Amino acid sequence: MDKVLYLDVDGVLNDMAAHDDAAEDPNFQYDKPNAAIVFSHLLVGRYIGRINLICVDGDVGVILCSELRRYVPLEALLRKSGFVGPILGMTSVVPPTRPLGTNERNAFSDEIESDIKKNGYKKFVVLTSVDTLLSEELEERAVRCEDGIEPEDVGRVVQLFAE
Repeated sequence: MDKVLYLDVDGVLNDMAAHDDAAEDPNFQYDKPNAAIVFSHLLVGRYIGRINLICVDGDVGVILCSELRRYVPLEALLRKSGFVGPILGMTSVVPPTRPLGTNERNAFSDEIESDIKKNGYKKFVVLTSVDTLLSEELEERAVRCEDGIEPEDVGRVVQLFAE
């Protein structure tokens, strides 16, 4: 497969408004495993359908690069939720090479760049949420979703693969 979509599931396929509502509950304990359990119930079908369109119509394989890959069986969760595209794997967890900032996910760029180098991918797009820190190189190939993937985001992904 010569086209690869690095999919950051967290802010692309879920309903962040519902997640925020859960987090505002005084009984909600925000720790990673608990957040993953809450998240697993927030995947939105129309968002998964849009990723299916990109993958199936565009012959695109997915590599999961979401923080949640560390806490839940993400591939099984996506399949159960209706994702039908090819999943090529997940990025490896690598130590960050950039200084840590306020966003713990700044190793995200390093993990994707390591995977690209290891596998020699030339045509790739990073589909992520608006607040993810990316390197300059990846930023050029990124589509950022505000609250889930919208039709204009799908169009931008298709455009980047066509370049």
